[in-house]
Amino acid sequence: MDPPKDGFADRIDRLFNYYFRRYVPRGTDREYWLAQTAGIRWRLRYEIVELYREQRIGAERVAWLVRYLVGDVRKRWEHDTLTAYRIQLRVPPRTMGLHVGGLATLTAAGLWAVSAAVSAAPLPGVTWSLLAAASAVPAIRSSFRIVAEYRRVADDRIERAEQDRARWDAYHRWVHKLSDKPSDIEMAAWLEGDRKVLVDEAMRQCRLRPSQVIAHAFIEAPAPSCKKARYPHGPWRYSHYRLLLFLLTDDGVRQVNIDLDFEHAVSRTTQRLNYRFDAVASVRIDGIAAQQQIFELTLVNGDPISIRVSESNQETRQEDEDPTKIAETVDGRRRARPHPARARRNRGRGQGMGETPAPPRG
Repeated sequence: MDPPKDGFADRIDRLFNYYFRRYVPRGTDREYWLAQTAGIRWRLRYEIVELYREQRIGAERVAWLVRYLVGDVRKRWEHDTLTAYRIQLRVPPRTMGLHVGGLATLTAAGLWAVSAAVSAAPLPGVTWSLLAAASAVPAIRSSFRIVAEYRRVADDRIERAEQDRARWDAYHRWVHKLSDKPSDIEMAAWLEGDRKVLVDEAMRQCRLRPSQVIAHAFIEAPAPSCKKARYPHGPWRYSHYRLLLFLLTDDGVRQVNIDLDFEHAVSRTTQRLNYRFDAVASVRIDGIAAQQQIFELTLVNGDPISIRVSESNQETRQEDEDPTKIAETVDGRRRARPHPARARRNRGRGQGMGETPAPPRG
């Protein structure tokens, strides 16, 4: 049965599918790799879901663990150690020789004992020999199982300890990598700086002087397939924005649609529109603040201009967060300016700012 759509298990499935398709070993066909590791992929997916499903955390908080597990499988595949346990658990030749020799000695001694018992007392000898054989077989098999179980438990503990140590090392590496992530104040300051640059560029494109612009306004929306993250109690930040810039002048509105690659500080104008104030038929926002909202502007003689301006924060909302306040959070209260050298060095690391990693569990 498939997991619920957009639930924790479904998101973990997508993470494993994505990273197994991305982390393909060198010189290996992708489809062959996926087919050969299907069982491993399912076992790891089941482990992660069972460990974290009841923790009420988002799948993005364990994405680091999924990446590590897939990378570990790829590394062992490349070093041909993915099935090394078969060699480790293989019975040594010396043990096999002792086993065969012991069975031969036991068989010879048993036949001699049975022969002696039958010669001394035929009926009791046969009876006791059959009872001894009937009880010896399950006793020996049970002894082997007990010894094997003790060894299995010991080996499992050693393997579990090694896995835990490796996962904690991966966790601390990821935490260290995120330790230099930009703050929400820095992200807001960088976005505000981008807005000012974009307004200046749009005015030059529209051949407008500052004195001709009464006011300007931005509508920000996430671009498709962008990376997103947010700090607790903070708004969403995106690696790629779709911006609608409105320049209000005496003779009408100049609208400039812009694609902003925030991660690499690159922008591109995709459309420019000019229309009078009386050409606007309606402006509305569909949806509530705590969930997805759609901005729609309709001109008298044109198609509606719609753009998704906000989205649900339910999947990452913590218990002490108010979804309405999160949606109403604006950058106006966050006007700190980072040092320019730090901004240049950290620009593009915002995708990890809200991905507070969940520690490994055993």
